Amino acid sequence: MEANIEKKMDALNLMLRQIEEKQDENREASNQLNRREQDWYDLSRTGSRVIDRVTERWREDRDIGWFLEDARLEFRQAEQRCTYELEEEKERLGKEKRVLMDQEDDCYYERRKLSLEGGSQ
Repeated sequence: MEANIEKKMDALNLMLRQIEEKQDENREASNQLNRREQDWYDLSRTGSRVIDRVTERWREDRDIGWFLEDARLEFRQAEQRCTYELEEEKERLGKEKRVLMDQEDDCYYERRKLSLEGGSQ
């Protein structure tokens, strides 16, 4: 019976190591996402300033004004799309983190239960 408990403990320990590896990957992906998000916001602010400056410079020319207004709208749409994608990725990583934490808790619970079973025999 004790050999059976040891096998189960070994399997749980292996699962815990695998979960830890996945948690490390998740943490690294979250860190990379945070860096990408910061880069995106910096780029977005710079792009807005550039469009504003060019628009101010060429405000007298109607044709260029319409062209710049179209460019501004396209930029805003791309900005919204990228922001949405970043938020979706952040949400996905958060869900994955919670699932991994739940799995880790379950493994620790099972390991504790097995320890108590092994100690009572």
